[in-house]
Amino acid sequence: MNAFALPDLGEGLAESEIIKWHVNVGDAVEIDQIVLTVETAKAVVEVPAPCTGVIISRHGEVGDVLGVGSLLLEIDDHTNQAEAVNKSDAATVVGNVAAQSCDVDVDQFWVGNDNEIDESLISALPSARLLAQKLGVDLGKVRGSGPDGTILDADIYRECDKQKPGTEVLKGARRTMVASMAESHKHVAAVTITEEADITDWFGTQDISSRLIEAIVYACQEEPALNAWFDAQTMTRCVHSHVNIA
Repeated sequence: MNAFALPDLGEGLAESEIIKWHVNVGDAVEIDQIVLTVETAKAVVEVPAPCTGVIISRHGEVGDVLGVGSLLLEIDDHTNQAEAVNKSDAATVVGNVAAQSCDVDVDQFWVGNDNEIDESLISALPSARLLAQKLGVDLGKVRGSGPDGTILDADIYRECDKQKPGTEVLKGARRTMVASMAESHKHVAAVTITEEADITDWFGTQDISSRLIEAIVYACQEEPALNAWFDAQTMTRCVHSHVNIA
């Protein structure tokens, strides 16, 4: 048995959204055959099969966002029984340890009680734990849909939707835009200056955009501090002589 996880797609991208599955459970696949299409923050990528065999199980649905290392497929690659047993044990050791070590009443766990549950004893993929931390999701309230009840990334997103009805989880490029905008907001001063200007001498057909650009350039020449970048890491300021309107 060969457990196939989402590989590192490069460029430091930690997660991808499933766009389309090209195989179903029971299908025979060849090595390097395209099994699914995912979308990262930068591109749509086709993921090939790592080996020849038969699809035993498939994890994740269209629209789910998975982190690198999340289980995608289990493929019967016709290895001998001893190797299959060893791989099976290795793939589920986290879930087995959690199930044996966590002494929790199942009914109380899902209905809810006042006792805090150690999240380290809950069976969850590392990517799901990281995602839960980012989105503020309590792992103790999530029902895992993976093998042996393991919590997957998709379970975290579903729980997040439950916590905030009517909201939409941003994925792909839109999710990257949010991170970029938030990072930009931390380093750019949010300042608004309002002044009145007498434009009675303007020609009737003169475009306000060109006059506004001229005013910005003039202001930057008069006060260079308006046209400067600040680097918080090095605590330095760079004053520019060239005015970039964009």
